Amino acid sequence: MAPEELDHLSRDYIHDDRGPKAIAVLWTTSILAAAFVICRCYVRTCVRNVFGADDALIVAAAPKVLLFCYAALIDVAISRGMGRHTDVVLATESAQHYTSVKLLDAAAQSLVLVACSLGKAAFAVTLLRLGVTRCIRVVLWFIIVSINIVHVLLSLFIFVRCKDPRAIWMHDVKSVCWDPRAFVIVVMVLAVYSTIVDFALALLPWIILFPLQSLSQTQKVGIAIAMSLGIIAGGTSIVKTRHLVSFGSTEDFTYTHMPLIWWAGTECSLILIAATIPTLKPLLSALTRALGGSNSEESHQLQQSASVVRVTISGLRRNNSRKERERGREGQWSAVVANGEGPVEDRASDYQSDSGILETRRTGHGREGCSAGSTSQEESRERGRILDDSYR
Repeated sequence: MAPEELDHLSRDYIHDDRGPKAIAVLWTTSILAAAFVICRCYVRTCVRNVFGADDALIVAAAPKVLLFCYAALIDVAISRGMGRHTDVVLATESAQHYTSVKLLDAAAQSLVLVACSLGKAAFAVTLLRLGVTRCIRVVLWFIIVSINIVHVLLSLFIFVRCKDPRAIWMHDVKSVCWDPRAFVIVVMVLAVYSTIVDFALALLPWIILFPLQSLSQTQKVGIAIAMSLGIIAGGTSIVKTRHLVSFGSTEDFTYTHMPLIWWAGTECSLILIAATIPTLKPLLSALTRALGGSNSEESHQLQQSASVVRVTISGLRRNNSRKERERGREGQWSAVVANGEGPVEDRASDYQSDSGILETRRTGHGREGCSAGSTSQEESRERGRILDDSYR
């Protein structure tokens, strides 16, 4: 199409460009997610001194690694015509530019899918470290495995829908390809499953926390809400799914595909932010104290006094425990139910109350839900440390 062939088109149509909006959305959400991930890494390594597999997955999916690459590829594609109407792009840009736009878009979509799967898997791993029943472990492992399979399949389908993958971005290459409608149906089914996983991961913290007797209702609600912010990403995923029809459309691709691009990037950023917010309590507490002025200082002094009392009581109980062990029996401070029978005694160390939370869940009629295996003292304390370091 020659430039003069655009004369019949309106000026608004020719200059209609969704590229600037996409750039603003992608870079803003990517930088915001990067800031949250950096804060998480600081808290986990410098403040709490704990860095687990879930943190490693978050870093792997972080904007610096995949989401920034996604935004960068889309940025380059936009500079070559992405976001404008296809007939305008073909008339004003070279054919090579249009080919590169489609290739860059295909590569970018694969990156954002992997980033989303790593973000969801990271949060599932966090819950897996806290899960105390076999049912929850099975569900979480199923989510981790299945969500990665789903996103890998989606990434592959982008390229293998044609016998010769070059036909996806090169018009002069002829190849046998899937029916566009069938491709859209497959993609939407997998996307719906991914959305269901978002809501399942938002629901599981409530299932894990609320039967526990060691937390007050206020604590349960606060921790559960902090761990359920992924529901926002689930809502974004629903909106994104509505735009998946552009995957099977070749008409005005460079323009109609843009909403899917910015919603996919936004969903991935929200997944990372939602998985990170619960770990930032130390920073939020410090910020609250800094903004609270004298009232905050008084509150901090009270907290320090309470800490001194707790440490004193802890020391007395540990001393009592040593004396009891010398008499051939274990004291209250170190009591652990290893075989699932008998009451769980109070614990005085910093992490013991949390260990009790995750060590056993039972009612008067036995364990709730699926049976959990016996929990060693070290495992109980480790789970307590994870909960304390991450969400309290």
